Amino acid sequence: TSIGREAFYRCDCLKAFNGKYATPDGRALIIDETLCYIAPSGLTDYTIPSDVKTLGSLSFAYCTELVTVKIPSSVTSIGSEAFYACTSIECVTLSESVVSLGALSFAECDHLSEVYVQQSTPPTGGNDMFDGNAADRKIYVPIGSGSTYKMANGWKEYSTSIEEYDFNPVPDVVIKEATVAEFIAAEVGDATIYELTGVIQNIQNVEYGNFDLVDATGSVYIYGLTDESGKKVFEALGLKAGDTVTLRG
Repeated sequence: TSIGREAFYRCDCLKAFNGKYATPDGRALIIDETLCYIAPSGLTDYTIPSDVKTLGSLSFAYCTELVTVKIPSSVTSIGSEAFYACTSIECVTLSESVVSLGALSFAECDHLSEVYVQQSTPPTGGNDMFDGNAADRKIYVPIGSGSTYKMANGWKEYSTSIEEYDFNPVPDVVIKEATVAEFIAAEVGDATIYELTGVIQNIQNVEYGNFDLVDATGSVYIYGLTDESGKKVFEALGLKAGDTVTLRG
């Protein structure tokens, strides 16, 4: 009727579980939304099921062949020694949903060099969470939260390893010269800024700058011409039919 905390501890040759609480792939036992145990033999890459909320104590401990583990946003708590001595893991990402990490949760993961923590408020941290990691291990936290992490219990002992990281960077703007035909063929939602050169024809509105832009490959209707600030400029520029212009947009 119950399974003890260390029931499968150091069962290094265990390949699969069967029964009511086993995952479809047989790799884990999940009880009441807690991943309690993992079958470690030969496991190098694992995606934790999305219905798991807690990683139990020692759940992945000594899973020495595990290189990559994907922790879903459903997980809110990581138990003590959950990944203890997972000596092949190199990088871990903890989503904004994680609010607590137990003592020694990633300790003795001696190849772990990158930890990405997306939560702006430091999760409750146990003792020695990242002891015994790679010598150059970095802990990346959201922009503006570095000082808070460096003062938080469980985290402050790693203050020299904590660096701020932009988890939502603005993508680089790509400007591409193109023909009208290439522009028309581009995918909807493409973030590229296109630079088109063509001749103004069929002006419909001089205030806003509504006209056809024509080149050797085709014609595209320009619905309003503005500068970078959004100011209407067609009439001010004195443009007329037959002028050759280069537009970006």
